[in-house]
Amino acid sequence: MESKRDMIRELTHVAWGIMAYYERQEQDGTMAQPEAQQRAIREIEHLRYGDESRDYFWITDMKPHLIMHPYSKELIGKDLSQFEDSEGKRVFLEIKKAAASGSGFLDYTWNKKYTTLKDVPKLSFVKHFEPWDWVVGTGVFLDDVLVKTEKITRRLTRMIYGSIILFVLLLLFVVFRSLSIERKRIIAEKHLDHSRKKYKAMVETAVDPIMMIHNGTCIYANKGMQNLLGYRGDELESLSLTELFIEDKPEKDTGLQALRNALHGDTVLGEQEARLMRKDGQEVIVLLTLNRKNLGSQKVMVMTAKDVSGVKEFEEQLEENRERYLLLANRLHFGVFRTTPESKLRFIEVNSVTRELLDIAEGIELSGISLLDFLEIDHTEPPLFEMLQSEGYIKEKAFRLKQKNNEAKIVSISMVMAKNSTGQQIHCDAIIEDISEQQKSAEERENLIVELQTSLMFLN
Repeated sequence: MESKRDMIRELTHVAWGIMAYYERQEQDGTMAQPEAQQRAIREIEHLRYGDESRDYFWITDMKPHLIMHPYSKELIGKDLSQFEDSEGKRVFLEIKKAAASGSGFLDYTWNKKYTTLKDVPKLSFVKHFEPWDWVVGTGVFLDDVLVKTEKITRRLTRMIYGSIILFVLLLLFVVFRSLSIERKRIIAEKHLDHSRKKYKAMVETAVDPIMMIHNGTCIYANKGMQNLLGYRGDELESLSLTELFIEDKPEKDTGLQALRNALHGDTVLGEQEARLMRKDGQEVIVLLTLNRKNLGSQKVMVMTAKDVSGVKEFEEQLEENRERYLLLANRLHFGVFRTTPESKLRFIEVNSVTRELLDIAEGIELSGISLLDFLEIDHTEPPLFEMLQSEGYIKEKAFRLKQKNNEAKIVSISMVMAKNSTGQQIHCDAIIEDISEQQKSAEERENLIVELQTSLMFLN
């Protein structure tokens, strides 16, 4: 319907434009007003559109008198103020009213003379042409819309009845299916209850805090888990699991995301760090292990927690001490650096003193730089990495740096291989110090002693 409204509005503007064209001819003095009006009437009278080119335009004035109508010529020139359609609507007064505001839509019934003599609902658009005080309009009959509406109504009615029948059949199927499922559920619940009691007895004897989860809800927590979180078992079973997690640092806590992934069916390997909130508001840092188990015919998630709050606190203190150590090393002009635990000993991080000593510019990516690139290697000794591997550390070993700008430097390097709790090598921590002056003084002292000994030999 909206497309029909847009169409007749645009077409009326076309006919109105024809009037405007001839009115400009009149204003330019090209033709007199009667001639201009007659030419506009003739041109608009022959305008047609629609599927069979039968839809037309008409013209009235504001009295209202009909000026032009291609099919109702018997009404031309007559006063139509009292003209009514089959439903009693005074059509031309409605046209006058719509045109008084410039333009507008109106609906009424009109005889569809070019097919059968039958009154049909019609939608029209009219527009006032002020220079001549005329009104031009066009419209479309809506009987095709009514036919389509009736077809749609009949189709919808059939669909509704069909849907009702289908719904009843589905309802009967669901009822019978539900009864069957209910019987199976009762049997499964008995098996589940038996398995749950059996598994609870096993979990209760476990030392580590353990929670059993089914469908995202805690169904059992042993004493270890209750003591860890400060909740009773029934309180944990009524809580949402996400309420136990602190989520303000998701980049550090992988436990909650791992739990969500596990509940969605993903396999979660290894331990996942998480921060849990106790009932008293205290924070507990734990390592979570998530495993799927069969509990009768049901699959449950078994969550084991290991309290590492003390370890974390120690690590934070260790990191704080490390920062203090780095600050002290910078003040004392010691170089401090960390390398990878492999033969190339590639840098992971260095302090400013190390950069200055080895002439490493700021902003250079360290991962591609090896400590060995800066040292003159003594091939009579075992490789540096082999010494680290065998002893676990190197203490104050002197190395000569490769010369730059003809400047010879001797450094003392101490290194230690760091390992994690499983004994796996993770990195090497090291200290480097420029001992060029000390080495020079030592050599001068040795030379002086040799000279003194030589002099004494001659005296004797």
